Amino acid sequence: EPRGVQRREPIVVHGKEIHIALLSSERELAYSPCALPYVISDSIPYKRLARLDNNFYKKNKVQTSWGSPVCKIDLGRKSVALKNGKTFFYDKLLIATGSVPIKPAIPGIDKTGVFFVDTLKNTRRIKDYIRKEKIAKLGKQVAIIGAGFTGIETALALRQQGINVIVIEMLDRILAKVLDDDFARLAHNKINTLPASNGEKEIEFKLSTAVTEIKGKTKVKSVHLHNGKNLPVDMVIVSVGVRPNIDFLKDSGVAVNKGIIVNDRMQTNEPDIYAAGDVAETVDYITGEPTISAIWSNAIEQGKVAGLNNFMPVFFEPA
Repeated sequence: EPRGVQRREPIVVHGKEIHIALLSSERELAYSPCALPYVISDSIPYKRLARLDNNFYKKNKVQTSWGSPVCKIDLGRKSVALKNGKTFFYDKLLIATGSVPIKPAIPGIDKTGVFFVDTLKNTRRIKDYIRKEKIAKLGKQVAIIGAGFTGIETALALRQQGINVIVIEMLDRILAKVLDDDFARLAHNKINTLPASNGEKEIEFKLSTAVTEIKGKTKVKSVHLHNGKNLPVDMVIVSVGVRPNIDFLKDSGVAVNKGIIVNDRMQTNEPDIYAAGDVAETVDYITGEPTISAIWSNAIEQGKVAGLNNFMPVFFEPA
C-alpha cells in the first residue's frame, strides 16, 4: 500500500506503473565527470557537459531532488532520508552514488588553494581560483599530487592554459595502475613532446616522490617533499585515486566491504536494494576476487543489468 502521496503520474512499462524518483546531492543535471579536465582547459564549455536536459526527466515523469545528499537508509521503513530533512519511501532502491576522491592525510591539505577534480562545482572553483589568483598571467606554479588518469589529464589541461605544472607521484612511473614500465615511459615521453602553443611549457615530473606537508599560513605557498626539499607552488590539485561513496551506509544493514557487495544481478544482501557503478563491489571473472571497476563504461552496463533484473523502483514522498 502507498505510504504517502504520489506526486507524479507514473510511467507505464509492459503494463506496469512505475513511480521513479532521482535523488542527487549535486545541483547539476547529469554530466560526465570524465570530461572535467577538459572543462578546465576550455576544450569543452560548460553548456556541452550535460548529458541530459531537464526535459528528459519531465518526459519520463521522473521526480527529482537536487542538492541534498542522502544521510540515512532505513531498511525497516524502506526509506531514504536526505540531509535537507526530506524522506522518500521505496519499494525498490538503486544506489549509484559513485566514488569520492581519496583525501590523503597530508598536513595542510585543507588550506585555501587545495582542490580535487571530482565534481562540476569543484571544477568551477578551480577555474575561478586560477583567474582570481592570476595563476597563468603571473607565471605561478601548480602542483598536482598523483599521476593517474585524472592527474595527467588535469596537468595537460593546465599546460594548455600556459600554467607551470609539477606532477608529484609516489610511484616510479606515471599511470602506474594501467601501464607497465615500458608503456609508461612511452606515455611520459609522448606527453613532453606534444606540440606547444599559447606559451605552453613542459610538465615537470617528480616520480618516486611523496608530499609530506602543504605549507602556507592559510593559503598554499609550497609543498614539502619526503627528501627534505621545499617546492614553491601557488595551488595544489590532489588526484591520488577514488573510493566508493558508502559512508552514508554505516550501520544501515547493507553489506559493504570496499564497496557495496552485489551479486551478478547487482543485487545487495537486501533483495530490494541494488547497486551499480563505482560504488559496487563485484567479482572479477578472471581472478575470482572481489573488485571495484571504477570505469564509466562498466557503470553504464551495471546500471542496465540492475534495471533488467526486475528492477522496478517505486517511490512515494510522505504527505
